[in-house]
Amino acid sequence: MMISDELANPSFIAADILAQAEHDPDAFPVLLKNSPKLAEEVNREIEHQLIELKTAEITIQSLNSFLPSP
Repeated sequence: MMISDELANPSFIAADILAQAEHDPDAFPVLLKNSPKLAEEVNREIEHQLIELKTAEITIQSLNSFLPSP
C-alpha cells in the first residue's frame, strides 16, 4: 500500500504499483491518495510504463483483478 498526496511524483508511484503487480496475477497494489488529479496522472503513467514492461501480461492480470467490471 502506498499513501500519497498531490506533491508526489506520478511516475514513481506508477513504477511502484507496477513493481508490486508484476510478480503475481493475484497481487493487489493499493494507492491511497487525496487528489483525483494525481490518480489520473498515475493511471496515464502506468499505461505509459506498461509498454516497456517485460512482465506486462502478469501485471495487467493483477491490475485487472481488482478493477470493477464494466
